[in-house]
This record gives sequence, C-alpha cells and structure tokens, in this order.
Amino acid sequence: MITWNTISRTSDDKVTQAILLLETLSQDESIPILEFLRKRGGGTFHEILQSLTVNAKDLERQLKTLTAAGILVLREKTTAKYYTLNRGRLSTITRVAGRLNELRLEGTKRS
Repeated sequence: MITWNTISRTSDDKVTQAILLLETLSQDESIPILEFLRKRGGGTFHEILQSLTVNAKDLERQLKTLTAAGILVLREKTTAKYYTLNRGRLSTITRVAGRLNELRLEGTKRS
C-alpha cells in the first residue's frame, strides 16, 4: 500500500498528471466534444463546430487542450484535421479514476 510519506517524486508527478487529466475530461466544455466524437467515431473541426453551439475560438482552445492531454488523437488529412478519441488513453484514465476512488473509499472507511 502506498502512503503519502512513501510517494516518490515520480509517482507524485504521475498523480498530479492524472488529476489534471481528470479535470480536463470533466470540464463542461469537454463533455459535448467527447460525446460527439464517441457517437461519430471522429470528426473535423468544422463538423464538431456545426454540431455544437460554441464559438470557433473556444472550440479550438478546448480541442488543443484535449489533444495536449492525450485524450484526442489528431490526424492530418489532406483537406482538414481529423479528431478521434484516444481509446487507449481513456481506458487508462478510467482505471486510474477507479483506483483513486477505491483509495478514497478505503480512507473514508478508516476515518
């Protein structure tokens, strides 16, 4: 079992990264984009923009944030950029979130 006094700098950085990823995923602006891509399997900037009620600058910023976090994969097509979900990364994030929740529940039971 990991306790806070035994966490190394590397594992502390990984926990911080996981928290930032979860925060990015749970942002109100992220949810509609992720839902659109989940349902469609992917889409271009213009397809996403047309289906959501957001302005172009906000969408561009959010897509950059999600791509930088590794949540989206960006493929350059000949005519446009094409975004898809990074299913491997999302699977890892799901496992991390589940484990963090288990640790939280274990801590709650001990209190």
